[in-house]
Amino acid sequence: MRNPINTIREWNEMNRKVIAFIAAVVLLIAAFMVDAYKAPLEAANQKNITLTFLTWQTPLRDQYEAAFQKYSKLHANVKIQFSAIPTDQYPQALQIRVASGDAPDLIQLWPGLQAVVPYAKSGLLADLSHEPWVKDLYDGPKQAVSYNGKVYAYPLETSVIGVIYNKKIFADLKLEVPRTWEDFLKVCQKIKEAGKVPIAMPAKTAWCPQFLPIYTLNGNLVYSKYPHFDDALMAGKATFARSEYKRALEMFMELNDKGYYGADPLGITIEQAEQMMVKGDAAMTVNGSWTVAELQLIDPQYPAGMFPVPAPVGYQTTIPVGQGSCYGIYYKSKNLAETKKLLKFLTEESVYNSFSKYSVALSPSKKIKTDTPAAITDKMAPAMEKASYQFTNQTWAPGIQDAWQKNFQALLSKTVSIDAVIKEMDEVAVKCVQRFKESK
Repeated sequence: MRNPINTIREWNEMNRKVIAFIAAVVLLIAAFMVDAYKAPLEAANQKNITLTFLTWQTPLRDQYEAAFQKYSKLHANVKIQFSAIPTDQYPQALQIRVASGDAPDLIQLWPGLQAVVPYAKSGLLADLSHEPWVKDLYDGPKQAVSYNGKVYAYPLETSVIGVIYNKKIFADLKLEVPRTWEDFLKVCQKIKEAGKVPIAMPAKTAWCPQFLPIYTLNGNLVYSKYPHFDDALMAGKATFARSEYKRALEMFMELNDKGYYGADPLGITIEQAEQMMVKGDAAMTVNGSWTVAELQLIDPQYPAGMFPVPAPVGYQTTIPVGQGSCYGIYYKSKNLAETKKLLKFLTEESVYNSFSKYSVALSPSKKIKTDTPAAITDKMAPAMEKASYQFTNQTWAPGIQDAWQKNFQALLSKTVSIDAVIKEMDEVAVKCVQRFKESK
């Protein structure tokens, strides 16, 4: 028979545990009810915010809309308005908005001297040096968005420039990827004889022709032997005339004179050139790795490949590498903290990759892994490991690149000579470098 005292003790202990359990449940329910009551009140009391964003990435309009809708679902009080302006109109449009006091909160910019440095020097960009993502940036991309030791933007894709080609056309014509400039000319001739345009050259779009002469050809001729040419140019110790820029222009025009750009390159826009590639009317084009993505947006099955513009015998083939763009924040943003949150959201791996799959570029951050397609990595990555250099427009004083673009169209129209262009460019360089130094 059990001891009745022990039975009473056990009964009391059980009652104590039951009462304690019931009390705990009641407290949890009360706390839940309080939080449930507070949540809608807090949400109702949140200030509605409208953030603005300006970009030139018109082909990615749908991707931006999807990302911003996702952000607004996570932050119900935040609405994002964005405008996408064509590339050639973008710099002036941004300048007008900044001058009128209507600068966007989040701004897409070109890195280095072309945009980040001038805007940072003018005090128009917020200092982002203490943002948590800064410590994960690779050195190269970080340098492209820095000024005087401070970080003013988040670098996006690391892009490469080379020859984008149609693998099927190459296979059908039994063509091999050329390893020298001399072989490249032979490939162009065979493609022309097959009734196709060897190189789609969208010279009507002002910024496109530059990729062949001053990004790739001059890289092989100038930077392969004089890697610090741009530093010397900025220091007034080098000129275009005393380098092999002239030969680069002669090679550029040789392709035109042989009909390898087709009948009327000055009448072709970038959009038309991409259609020529997709339809199989053109076999190659010289542009950035982002072009692979744009072609496969038009036709997901497009058989794209990419290889370096090869150097002449006796020179080293080099790869132009640079940050395609970056995100900066206007220093007078009325919603600075919220804009920083939006920027952090855009740089999260899943969101970043929703854009990077269209730009097919390398990651700027150790925390972000991207799947760069084999179309780019197969031949460009090994060459890039051997010899690469920064995009020239990211190391030149503002104004030099604009003058080059105008002159490429003039060269193709035969309204100016190569010697005249070289002479003018040296004069422009002196003025632009001086103006840049005086603005410091």
